[in-house]
Amino acid sequence: MAKWTVIAVIAAAGLWLNAKYLNLSPAHIREGVLSFGIFAPLIYIGLLMIRPFLLLPASVFAVSGGLAFGPLFGSLYSFIGAAGGA
Repeated sequence: MAKWTVIAVIAAAGLWLNAKYLNLSPAHIREGVLSFGIFAPLIYIGLLMIRPFLLLPASVFAVSGGLAFGPLFGSLYSFIGAAGGA
């Protein structure tokens, strides 16, 4: 019972911090990635190439690429970055 209480408190704190300070939403992720202009795809692919060394989950990058570049180009850039980082 105590284990679930701790998990619930941590999850609630994470949701509260996101709503209060980070305000991460699909629109904000898209704006952040596309703020780099024409270099956005290159930066995205570069980040995907070094992602294994940063120990970050690939799913977060794949979703953000899809949100920023659309499903076709997001998948293409994700594939190029993942293959380059392999």
